[in-house]
Amino acid sequence: MREVLTLASQMTVQQMLERDMFDKRIKEGRPISLHEFMYPLMQGYDSVAMNVDGEIGGNDQTFNMLCAVIDEDNEEQRKNLLLP
Repeated sequence: MREVLTLASQMTVQQMLERDMFDKRIKEGRPISLHEFMYPLMQGYDSVAMNVDGEIGGNDQTFNMLCAVIDEDNEEQRKNLLLP
């Protein structure tokens, strides 16, 4: 649990709310569950933990891949390629 809390401290709620899907749902008054909110951060951390050199994903994954870049800033690790 300590690792999850440390990971969560590396991003702000404001940064997470910048995700267009979350913004749209808030404007529509639709709820966002905690596991949905944490998913981009956890997926981003997965890339860092696996020490990937690059990542390719669909438009719906752009925010998640950018979370890995934010994570890597804290982990002193860099991707060579990021293609949303």
